[in-house]
Amino acid sequence: MLGGVAARIRGNRIVSGNRPGNRSRKKRLHRIKAPTLLLWGEADRLVPPVYAEEFRARLVNAPVQVQVVPGAGHLLPLEQTATFVQAVRAFLG
Repeated sequence: MLGGVAARIRGNRIVSGNRPGNRSRKKRLHRIKAPTLLLWGEADRLVPPVYAEEFRARLVNAPVQVQVVPGAGHLLPLEQTATFVQAVRAFLG
């Protein structure tokens, strides 16, 4: 079963261009100027919360809020829908 999940993840990375070593998106983050909310699950094992700070550091031209949600994993909007909606509503004002 885990082999199938790993294969799907690899396939998604290939299709989306999100392959290990692909830094092109990271290189373009400085272009974003709009206020940005980064919501991250504290227990995200696919993309650990340390990446939230990396993204914040690369969003040099945008006001950024980072919120790490305790107990949430990679699927934060599904795992803690109410928390997700509340954070987005507060951000949008």
